[in-house]
Amino acid sequence: MYLPVFLLLACTPFTRLHSQCLTAPTASCTNTEPLVINGEVLNAGTTKWYYGPVATLNMLTLKGGTLVVCGNLTIDKFYMDSGKIFIQPGGRFVIGNGEGAGLVFRGNCSVYNFGTLEILRNLSLENGWATAAKPNVVINATLSSVFKMNNQYFVINNANSWFVNKGKAYFHGLITDPQASVRSVCLGKGSQTIMTVLYNKVKNSYYAPEQFACVNVSEFSQLWDTLTTVNPYINMCLGLTHRTDSTCIPWGCKPNWGTANLFRGCVSCGTIVILPTRFISFYAEQHPDGNALYWKMENPSSIGVFYIETSSDGQQFQNLYSFAADEQNNTAEYSYFDAIIRTGINYYRIKYADTVSKVITYTPVVKAVQKLSSSLHVYPNPFSDRLFVSLPGNYLSASATITNAYGGKINSQQLARTGNKWELRLSGHYSPGIYILTIMADGHIWKQKIVKQ
Repeated sequence: MYLPVFLLLACTPFTRLHSQCLTAPTASCTNTEPLVINGEVLNAGTTKWYYGPVATLNMLTLKGGTLVVCGNLTIDKFYMDSGKIFIQPGGRFVIGNGEGAGLVFRGNCSVYNFGTLEILRNLSLENGWATAAKPNVVINATLSSVFKMNNQYFVINNANSWFVNKGKAYFHGLITDPQASVRSVCLGKGSQTIMTVLYNKVKNSYYAPEQFACVNVSEFSQLWDTLTTVNPYINMCLGLTHRTDSTCIPWGCKPNWGTANLFRGCVSCGTIVILPTRFISFYAEQHPDGNALYWKMENPSSIGVFYIETSSDGQQFQNLYSFAADEQNNTAEYSYFDAIIRTGINYYRIKYADTVSKVITYTPVVKAVQKLSSSLHVYPNPFSDRLFVSLPGNYLSASATITNAYGGKINSQQLARTGNKWELRLSGHYSPGIYILTIMADGHIWKQKIVKQ
């Protein structure tokens, strides 16, 4: 007989809170509780623990029971029909691939990770079994919690399954299918959700109640609908080779990041700096023909001055360019393109000098690796109201034509040259979608697909 005093669990059902992510209940471990046995089945009402030395079990099945992992436990063949798993702080639980198939949660399955959880199989919060009374819940519970599925897919494909990440989570891919619910992925303050690919097929599936959560996608994203419009608290760190697939548009998709903050050419969540000073953000996009700098500032003075500074070692900086804060249409969003070709790593920071108060503020330092240009480059893409073009050669003039996906002409103009870049100003209103940009210079023609956000 197992005394319930050893387990301190929340006995009330979850409520779906719109102001915060779900909070995981807790369990206790005194190293005196009954140990789990290899090959057993934990039925409803049964709780077993693991503590002690590192161990590997061949098989375990949860059918409504509870497993509390306080030590370092690997289970090669793990089955979970229903039940609860607690991984305690300092504990490590590894679900092996010995079963030879993906792990499927069929409703009334809950995992609360306060330590380290590793799953070596694909995990599916499966459609057809979960209900509002018997949801699937996976919670990476604290900022120090680690959830690893590095080479595996995590799939949410029903309206009663939830993933909460308040720590660090690693996936090959996170998939929110059309059956998933709004806010099925909730991200805590300071959390990092890291993946190679992202597939989102339901509107507003991602949610962050506090600023800021980071989602790092290194290679590929496919958005069948808007990722989030609830708040601007999700920072998207999109890798150097990342691309967003828009080929699904003819089949009805509406690819849009929504209110998420996009950081392109981003190496890791740690390279994104959200500043507590008047600077809100600062990042660099890397291009073969130069580096584009973007920053936001809260209430800049119209007579303040920005100084773009560069360095080869991250220590000694020199002024590259300066301009008054009102030169870019007096907005709080600014950009600068460094078209000087350098090889290797380049460091940047922005200095803001308030000419009234004489206060000087710096951004943290960001770095970018510059490569030599060998082809046409158009950026930013997706675009908002203007585009920059770099051409693989030196030309006296260049013109551009924009057509829609069906060949209808939208705009045509001569490009304005500044240094090694050409600027295309997009007057009028462009509906979100795909357009074709054609560039002509000295008998050469280039075509590039561009995307309006």
